[in-house]
Amino acid sequence: IQHKIAYCTSSNNPAKCNCGLAVRAGRDVYVINVCNGYIDIGYKQCWDKALTVKKENDFTYTIFMPYGTAVRARIDNAPFMGEEGGRVLDISVLPSLQDRQGNSTGLCGSLNDNSVDDFDNETEFINKWKVPQDRSLFTTD
Repeated sequence: IQHKIAYCTSSNNPAKCNCGLAVRAGRDVYVINVCNGYIDIGYKQCWDKALTVKKENDFTYTIFMPYGTAVRARIDNAPFMGEEGGRVLDISVLPSLQDRQGNSTGLCGSLNDNSVDDFDNETEFINKWKVPQDRSLFTTD
Protein backbone atom coordinates (compact mmCIF):
# COMPACT_ATOMS: atom_id res chain seq x y z
CA ILE A 1 0.00 0.00 0.00
CA GLN A 2 1.42 3.38 -0.99
CA HIS A 3 -0.08 6.80 -0.50
CA LYS A 4 0.79 10.07 -2.13
CA ILE A 5 0.74 13.44 -0.41
CA ALA A 6 0.75 17.00 -1.70
CA TYR A 7 0.49 20.45 -0.19
CA CYS A 8 -3.02 20.98 1.15
CA THR A 9 -3.21 24.59 0.01
CA SER A 10 0.03 25.85 -1.53
CA SER A 11 3.75 25.36 -1.12
CA ASN A 12 3.71 28.43 1.17
CA ASN A 13 1.84 26.35 3.76
CA PRO A 14 3.80 23.29 4.97
CA ALA A 15 0.67 21.18 5.70
CA LYS A 16 0.31 18.15 3.46
CA CYS A 17 -2.74 16.01 2.68
CA ASN A 18 -3.33 12.52 1.30
CA CYS A 19 -4.30 12.75 -2.35
CA GLY A 20 -3.32 9.39 -3.80
CA LEU A 21 -3.57 5.70 -2.91
CA ALA A 22 -2.08 2.72 -4.72
CA VAL A 23 -2.62 -0.87 -3.60
CA ARG A 24 -0.70 -3.83 -4.97
CA ALA A 25 -1.21 -7.57 -4.55
CA GLY A 26 0.74 -9.88 -6.82
CA ARG A 27 0.79 -8.22 -10.23
CA ASP A 28 -2.41 -6.23 -9.63
CA VAL A 29 -2.30 -2.49 -8.93
CA TYR A 30 -5.34 -0.31 -8.19
CA VAL A 31 -4.89 3.47 -7.97
CA ILE A 32 -7.02 6.34 -6.69
CA ASN A 33 -5.26 9.61 -7.48
CA VAL A 34 -6.88 13.02 -6.96
CA CYS A 35 -3.66 15.05 -6.63
CA ASN A 36 -3.44 18.53 -8.13
CA GLY A 37 -6.94 18.52 -9.61
CA TYR A 38 -6.19 15.29 -11.47
CA ILE A 39 -8.59 12.36 -11.14
CA ASP A 40 -7.42 8.84 -11.96
CA ILE A 41 -9.27 5.87 -10.50
CA GLY A 42 -8.86 2.27 -11.63
CA TYR A 43 -6.61 -0.69 -12.24
CA LYS A 44 -3.13 0.03 -13.60
CA GLN A 45 -2.46 -3.69 -13.83
CA CYS A 46 -4.83 -6.59 -13.43
CA TRP A 47 -3.04 -9.84 -14.23
CA ASP A 48 -3.58 -12.01 -11.14
CA LYS A 49 -7.12 -10.98 -10.11
CA ALA A 50 -5.79 -10.73 -6.54
CA LEU A 51 -7.55 -7.45 -5.67
CA THR A 52 -11.29 -6.95 -5.40
CA VAL A 53 -12.63 -3.40 -5.47
CA LYS A 54 -16.05 -2.39 -4.18
CA LYS A 55 -17.26 1.02 -5.29
CA GLU A 56 -19.71 2.08 -2.60
CA ASN A 57 -20.50 5.37 -4.36
CA ASP A 58 -18.67 7.91 -6.52
CA PHE A 59 -16.56 8.95 -3.53
CA THR A 60 -15.89 5.77 -1.53
CA TYR A 61 -13.96 2.68 -2.60
CA THR A 62 -12.87 -0.38 -0.61
CA ILE A 63 -10.02 -2.48 -1.96
CA PHE A 64 -9.83 -6.03 -0.60
CA MET A 65 -6.50 -7.84 -0.57
CA PRO A 66 -6.19 -11.65 -0.84
CA TYR A 67 -5.82 -12.32 2.92
CA GLY A 68 -8.71 -10.13 4.00
CA THR A 69 -7.01 -6.78 4.56
CA ALA A 70 -9.30 -3.97 3.37
CA VAL A 71 -8.16 -0.51 2.32
CA ARG A 72 -10.91 2.09 2.24
CA ALA A 73 -10.55 5.45 0.52
CA ARG A 74 -13.08 8.26 0.61
CA ILE A 75 -12.64 11.25 -1.67
CA ASP A 76 -13.48 14.46 0.17
CA ASN A 77 -13.82 17.95 -1.21
CA ALA A 78 -11.42 20.26 0.56
CA PRO A 79 -12.70 23.84 0.52
CA PHE A 80 -9.67 24.93 2.56
CA MET A 81 -7.49 24.31 -0.51
CA GLY A 82 -8.00 27.80 -1.89
CA GLU A 83 -10.59 29.47 -4.11
CA GLU A 84 -10.83 26.51 -6.50
CA GLY A 85 -11.06 23.96 -3.72
CA GLY A 86 -9.62 20.53 -4.24
CA ARG A 87 -9.84 16.91 -3.24
CA VAL A 88 -8.16 14.87 -0.53
CA LEU A 89 -8.38 11.23 0.46
CA ASP A 90 -9.43 9.85 3.81
CA ILE A 91 -7.63 6.48 3.91
CA SER A 92 -8.31 3.64 6.35
CA VAL A 93 -6.55 0.29 6.50
CA LEU A 94 -8.57 -2.46 8.15
CA PRO A 95 -6.05 -5.21 8.94
CA SER A 96 -6.83 -8.91 8.79
CA LEU A 97 -5.66 -11.59 11.20
CA GLN A 98 -2.81 -12.28 8.73
CA ASP A 99 -1.42 -8.79 9.43
CA ARG A 100 -0.75 -9.54 13.11
CA GLN A 101 2.44 -10.84 14.72
CA GLY A 102 4.80 -8.67 12.70
CA ASN A 103 3.46 -9.51 9.23
CA SER A 104 2.54 -5.86 8.60
CA THR A 105 4.59 -2.77 9.43
CA GLY A 106 4.21 1.00 9.18
CA LEU A 107 4.26 4.18 11.27
CA CYS A 108 2.96 2.32 14.32
CA GLY A 109 5.58 -0.42 13.96
CA SER A 110 4.14 -3.89 13.55
CA LEU A 111 0.74 -5.06 14.75
CA ASN A 112 2.10 -6.92 17.74
CA ASP A 113 0.93 -4.81 20.72
CA ASN A 114 4.58 -3.93 21.46
CA SER A 115 5.25 -0.19 21.47
CA VAL A 116 9.04 -0.73 21.55
CA ASP A 117 9.18 -1.24 17.76
CA ASP A 118 6.90 1.74 16.97
CA PHE A 119 8.40 4.82 15.34
CA ASP A 120 8.70 7.84 17.58
CA ASN A 121 10.72 9.95 15.16
CA GLU A 122 8.83 11.36 12.17
CA THR A 123 12.00 12.06 10.16
CA GLU A 124 13.27 8.52 10.71
CA PHE A 125 9.94 7.15 9.52
CA ILE A 126 9.88 9.35 6.39
CA ASN A 127 13.44 8.43 5.45
CA LYS A 128 12.84 4.72 5.92
CA TRP A 129 9.48 4.50 4.13
CA LYS A 130 9.76 7.10 1.34
CA VAL A 131 9.33 5.33 -1.99
CA PRO A 132 11.81 6.23 -4.75
CA GLN A 133 10.16 7.47 -7.96
CA ASP A 134 11.26 4.35 -9.88
CA ARG A 135 9.41 2.12 -7.36
CA SER A 136 6.21 4.16 -7.19
CA LEU A 137 2.96 2.33 -7.96
CA PHE A 138 1.60 5.59 -9.37
CA THR A 139 3.71 5.31 -12.53
CA THR A 140 2.44 3.34 -15.50
CA ASP A 141 5.57 1.16 -15.80
